[in-house]
Amino acid sequence: MPSFGFRRIRQAAHGGQLVHTEGGNAFLSNDEKREYLLCAECEQRIGVWENAVSKIVKQRSGAFPALDTAEATRLMNGEPVRRITAIDRDVLVKFVLSVYWRASISVGHEFALGPRDEEDVRLYLLDQAPFPERMRLVVELLDPPKDKPIDWVMTPPDTARLDGLHRGCVFLFLGLSFMLLVGDVPPSANLFSFERSGLALVSDGEAQFSRIRREFAECMQAGRVKGKLAQLNWIGLDGKVGPPPSERV
Repeated sequence: MPSFGFRRIRQAAHGGQLVHTEGGNAFLSNDEKREYLLCAECEQRIGVWENAVSKIVKQRSGAFPALDTAEATRLMNGEPVRRITAIDRDVLVKFVLSVYWRASISVGHEFALGPRDEEDVRLYLLDQAPFPERMRLVVELLDPPKDKPIDWVMTPPDTARLDGLHRGCVFLFLGLSFMLLVGDVPPSANLFSFERSGLALVSDGEAQFSRIRREFAECMQAGRVKGKLAQLNWIGLDGKVGPPPSERV
């Protein structure tokens, strides 16, 4: 994940802390795990995209330019959508696919696009091929209530099998939720395909919040919460913040 995301969370007004999950355990750590993946030319290319994205995601002040400047448009299939205008569409798409590609080639991450799709993304990032035909990108702008700050969360790419024909690759990044559909994607996905329309869904982030809450609940119930994290307030299964489970009455 881009380093500026870690810095943004640590330096946020609310004093964000980083929670790592590794080997089925959850623990606090402000250490960034770095891995050298890119040549100088590619580092510079991706750095341009990262710099642009850093200006539209959640800011230390709490502002969220991507959402604040988005143009409201008609409902699509009953879903509220907005056009993201704070950044060039192609720049955002390339930033997102670069995150998936870097996670896929990393030796320290279990996420994998697979050889065919990984190569398609690589060529796209180098401007040697169009956006991969087997993929569709769905973007959500997160506008949650204050007691569920899912817009201050950053998660690495993860994969969920949606059906026997395609899968969804998801990551969260400071107010933006990305799902890359990969495989034999149904035509209905074109409706919300950001790389084609520039349109993003708008949600309160409840689905994303619930997913992360479940992951923590599993660690808690299995006793896999380690170190100082075990002593901090927890987001309970009801969504409320309270003391650690062992201290609840």
